[in-house]
Amino acid sequence: NIVRFFPPRPGQKTPFAIVNQHAGKLPSGKFLRFVCPKLTNGCKCPACDYNNKMYNSPNKKDAAKAKEWRAKKRVFAIVLSREEYIEEKEGGSNAEPKVFEFGTTILDSLIGLRKDADYGNFTQPINGFDINIKRKGKTQNDTEYTVVPKRHASRLADTDERINELIEAMPDLSGKFVVPHYAEIETMIGELLETVGGDKQDKRKAASSDDDDAERIPF
Repeated sequence: NIVRFFPPRPGQKTPFAIVNQHAGKLPSGKFLRFVCPKLTNGCKCPACDYNNKMYNSPNKKDAAKAKEWRAKKRVFAIVLSREEYIEEKEGGSNAEPKVFEFGTTILDSLIGLRKDADYGNFTQPINGFDINIKRKGKTQNDTEYTVVPKRHASRLADTDERINELIEAMPDLSGKFVVPHYAEIETMIGELLETVGGDKQDKRKAASSDDDDAERIPF
């Protein structure tokens, strides 16, 4: 996937919104995610309490559940799919900025590029450059990502007018930082909390990964 990362909004220093997030599937199969209040502002977190109890359980399956639900660093950025922009120029639907969610593997590579004098600020709309994010593997456990910068600088879009339109259409990432209250989280993960110390089991295979970028690429 070849993408162009948008620059930070005015007043912001980074194009990345980074949060500590709990995510996983409830016993019913419903997928859930929310910002961890403990790692964000030091408040108590029912999901962290759940993890601690499961890690200390004598049941080995409980440890696997705890790994799935532990808070992980997730990163959000706004990108333009270069493939969609090419289709736009050929008469297709207009390409639109999209939210790209990823993990620390891709983030570390992107930060390395920004610090590298040979590359620098790849988000610059006029003299920045596209990024090719290559995926190898098919499952969460064997998937690897490689971040490859394009060799030559390019514009975000062909005209200044279109660049301005795309920047004005950037989604707002502020909602990614909303921290739910303790009682809200208890309600959200109520059926999960019922499995602590009991025999109630999930009816699905748990899937966990330290860096599950695979499911969040929006194109």
